[in-house]
Amino acid sequence: MTLTRRAPSLRRRFIALAVVASLASLTALVAMWFLANTGEDQRIERAQTQLARALDAPHRARNARHGVVDAQGQTIAGPPVPAFVMQSLAQCASDQPVFIQRDREGVLVIAALRANPDGSCAWAASPSLRPGTRRWMRAVVLALALLAAASVAYALRTASLVQAGVSQLDLGITALERDLSARIEPPALDELQRIAARIASLAAALDTAQREQRALATALEQRERLAALGRVTAGVAHEVRNPLASMKLRVDLAQRSRDTPAALREELAEVSQEISRLDRLVSDLLVLSGRRAPERQARALGELVAQRCQAMRPWSDARGVTLTCEGSATVALDADSLARAVDNLVRNAIEASPPQGTVHVSVQATRDGAMVTVSDSGAGIAHEHARKVFEPFFTTRPDGTGLGLALAHAVAKAHGGTITHQRKGDRTVFVLTLSNSKPTDQPTDHNQRPSP
Repeated sequence: MTLTRRAPSLRRRFIALAVVASLASLTALVAMWFLANTGEDQRIERAQTQLARALDAPHRARNARHGVVDAQGQTIAGPPVPAFVMQSLAQCASDQPVFIQRDREGVLVIAALRANPDGSCAWAASPSLRPGTRRWMRAVVLALALLAAASVAYALRTASLVQAGVSQLDLGITALERDLSARIEPPALDELQRIAARIASLAAALDTAQREQRALATALEQRERLAALGRVTAGVAHEVRNPLASMKLRVDLAQRSRDTPAALREELAEVSQEISRLDRLVSDLLVLSGRRAPERQARALGELVAQRCQAMRPWSDARGVTLTCEGSATVALDADSLARAVDNLVRNAIEASPPQGTVHVSVQATRDGAMVTVSDSGAGIAHEHARKVFEPFFTTRPDGTGLGLALAHAVAKAHGGTITHQRKGDRTVFVLTLSNSKPTDQPTDHNQRPSP
């Protein structure tokens, strides 16, 4: 048994990153705070040392103002005494330096006072005003704190988006396991959107491949059935047609004989019709199995269809069905096989129509040939039978042979066309197309109507 090592979660990685960033930012803030305070104290201490030196050796004071005043504040030597130093002269009572400072509006000034033996007071002050750094450091600390908080929030938000996107992809793949045409909701992140698009494209390609595989399997199965039917038909045609021809000849001779009674001639005529029907059945099987190639000649399709409708009209009138026929077109066709295909389509339409129903047959020229449309007001074809109606020997009627629509499909294919059916409103429509080009062996879809 092979164990797969579980990879770390991307969401956990982002959370860990946010925690580490938070700790690092907090450490940096503390360090900055101590650095700011420590730096301020060191600068004050350095300034005090320089001022003490200025009191001991005024001639060496380079960076400080210095002078001497008496007890009343009168200047003895040096520049005028700064106001804040004048206010602090009372503190000048020791021979040790006394330091005073003023911090006003972020400006820090430091001064040193020391009493002289003669009662005067020596003073020294920083020569330039040095801006304080506390406010600036506070702004830096606040900015770093806000930046750290924003980084943590952004990391958590990114982790949430990644987690949501992965969940959407997981749901989409689960849906594709049941149906390859299912839609994958695009995640919020661009990278995951690209992955979702690639998965959807792969699923669409796989779905198309499966459809093509099913279509090819169906076509192969149909070819195998037709091949088997062709082998059987070839044997039947050879074994049956010769006896039928002999029987037909003898019946015709008996009909022409003067010694044959009139009543017997009528019986022989019915026998001759039945022999002709059997011969047509053998011809239909040959066409259906592809053993008989059509002999195509340019003919008026509208006239042929009108003749077949005229032949069917007495039967439709007897069933109370109105049969109409219209249209014209010229196309290369085999009259015998196409007549039988039209007969089967019209006969099925009449049988499917209820009393007082209508059957409409129309002929229309197309860019490459012609089409025959047969529509009826019947209940239509059940959904579970829709894909089987053109298969040989499939029928829903107890007395049917299952060869009518299969023959129509074979005739259409032999004429380089197709036959389709669909439900349009309350009518069932069959469309048989004929092409002037040579027929192909490509499989066709029987549930979509071709474009004229």
